[in-house]
Amino acid sequence: MGITQKHLSITSSLTMDKVNQLKTLLPDKVFFPSDPEYASLSQPFNLSVRQNPALVVTAQNPDDIVTAVNFARQTGLGLALQGAAHGNVLPADGALLVHTRQMKAIQVDVENQTAHIEAGAKWGEVLQQTQAVGLAPLLGSSPDVGVAGYTLGGGMGWLARKYGLSLDNVLSFELVTTSGEKLHASQQENSDLFWGLRGGGGSLAIITSLEIRLFPLTSVYAGNLYYQVEDAQAVFTRFREWVQSAPDELTSAVVIMNYPPMPAVPEFLRGKSFVILRGCYAGSHQAGEELLKYWRDWRSPVIDDFKLLPFSEVAAISNDPADPVPSSSTGAWLCELSDEAIDVLVRFTPANQGSPITVTEIRHAGGAIA
Repeated sequence: MGITQKHLSITSSLTMDKVNQLKTLLPDKVFFPSDPEYASLSQPFNLSVRQNPALVVTAQNPDDIVTAVNFARQTGLGLALQGAAHGNVLPADGALLVHTRQMKAIQVDVENQTAHIEAGAKWGEVLQQTQAVGLAPLLGSSPDVGVAGYTLGGGMGWLARKYGLSLDNVLSFELVTTSGEKLHASQQENSDLFWGLRGGGGSLAIITSLEIRLFPLTSVYAGNLYYQVEDAQAVFTRFREWVQSAPDELTSAVVIMNYPPMPAVPEFLRGKSFVILRGCYAGSHQAGEELLKYWRDWRSPVIDDFKLLPFSEVAAISNDPADPVPSSSTGAWLCELSDEAIDVLVRFTPANQGSPITVTEIRHAGGAIA
């Protein structure tokens, strides 16, 4: 990974005394561009983002984070945080990058249906432990995403219409402020900060751990119906009608997907385009089957993989990339899915003719989210 001139000018302003002091305080946890670990520690999941931090600190506990925050303040370095590395907004060029991926402890309280989770844990690790005792967390479409970053940004997953957003189900945060102070934030303590963190992103403090609610759930009726991409206009319109009376147990989406011609994509999908109904019903198998008759009686899908699914396999609904990829995305909230909106979405997501657009997805909110 190359080092920018900006990077050189900032790192050269650090005195060797201060650098050695930090290394003494955090032995084997401080990495510079000359270290072999630096490149992998600096690279986020999105391969289109390249960043050149002045140094990287791999924190193993809250005290390590306090030390890093104080060092950044004393030396005038910017401060950036990287957990599971899915959420980069701006490159951490010239900054002190704090990595929390070694802070992965998870404690599940079965009786109270809660979990205490450190900042570096990913949803897949939480899912594995909670499903083993019959409980479900409110993860998103990818178990590879970090719990903390996902929750701070909102967190709309496949149980959201039934149980709300991930941020709605946080009970407390342990955190470090930008002044290096360790705090606890909940409805009862530092309540304004607690309110701001739930949806405000990660700029208010560095989260070291959080406590969340869990729900008694081990299976869902979920999957995808694939239709020919030429039917996109009709499928989007029919989706709009379907969700108007959808129960809160159903969280669903409609998607135009252009599968790239890559070896990692199954051959029957490779280089092809589809319009897809995607959903998760957190209720009985029979009631889920009844909901899907609306579609199956209308037109036979090319692929129908809706079935009773162990919630431990919830990643199969969206099949998000498991390996780092370059990507760019944008989004917006719609009050309604109008004819005009449908026309724009279909028209500007051309089928796989070299289009750079891989996916256009409309997710149905409401229910407990509202």
